[in-house]
Amino acid sequence: MAKQYPHEAQPQYVLMQLYNEKSNYKAMNIAAQQYLKNKPEFIIDNFDKAKTLYLIIKSHYYLMEFSDGKETFQKHDNWVQSIMEPNDYVLWLKFGIELLAENGAINEVDKYVKVFNGIYAQHDWGYDDDVESVKLAEAHVNYKTGNLKKAHSLLDEVLSYSDHSPLADEYKRTWKKPGFFSGFKF
Repeated sequence: MAKQYPHEAQPQYVLMQLYNEKSNYKAMNIAAQQYLKNKPEFIIDNFDKAKTLYLIIKSHYYLMEFSDGKETFQKHDNWVQSIMEPNDYVLWLKFGIELLAENGAINEVDKYVKVFNGIYAQHDWGYDDDVESVKLAEAHVNYKTGNLKKAHSLLDEVLSYSDHSPLADEYKRTWKKPGFFSGFKF
């Protein structure tokens, strides 16, 4: 149907969701971009647009298009925050934080981690996979930027849970340990 009506938005919206379910992130990104292109701005539902933007940054993350994802996240974050409910907004934030971490943007990661943690605290939500992903992203950016002690401290928090992500084990295995000279910049 999308091929039959390439200038219609609705088939692209449906395709975008189907591709997400199948983890076909390249096709999902194309369908999402096409949906935003074909749907006139004045009639697009705010939630649908926010969901589409979320799927775009999610696809950028999984396709390792970190700069494009970071740019989309930064461009739309204030607007998305005003539209999404907290339980949806934390998912947007999670991918934004992961994209920023991959780009080595430690100050922005710190800023958004505070927002993320604030929402979790405000709603009294417990530790879950999203919290773990954010902690690992925070650890990763700290490691990339040379703050090994903080990186290992965050990693140890994740490793304290028996059902932690395999990524935490990979980091533990491959990261160098902070030592006496790790605080010095040469």
